Amino acid sequence: MSLKDQISSKQMPTFNQAITHLIESIALEEEALSRLMNSEADNMTAFVGKKVNFPTNPTTAEIIQFNQSVVGLLDTILMAEWMLLKKMDAVIHIAPREEPYADSTLDADMDMDMEMEMDMDMDMASDMNPAVGMHKKYVDADRAEAAELDY
Repeated sequence: MSLKDQISSKQMPTFNQAITHLIESIALEEEALSRLMNSEADNMTAFVGKKVNFPTNPTTAEIIQFNQSVVGLLDTILMAEWMLLKKMDAVIHIAPREEPYADSTLDADMDMDMEMEMDMDMDMASDMNPAVGMHKKYVDADRAEAAELDY
């Protein structure tokens, strides 16, 4: 017995509903990540102090430990954002596209602009965190592979 046989046709979402649910799930996860980052920013403000005077008088070891925990959280958020980007990319490629313009060069130009902007963002982020540079290497490899498939 297949899954389709087990689910009645009333419960089975349409293709467009499935796409909508995927986009909604991406938006909800983005919201959760933003709240997590805001919460961490509040924690950092409490730790460092509004006047950057370290009101709790932490030791150097405690400052380093706190910094490592912040970096670990940001790495985790970065990976979650990367997964959301790939999920959105998959949704974009499977969703039916309506061509509003007769000439598709506008879409290609917009795609190129978005790629260049993302490259600049990753370059700046990799200057701050070497792990991002490693992710950029994989993005570049993915793009090269996609370009080969497009010929």
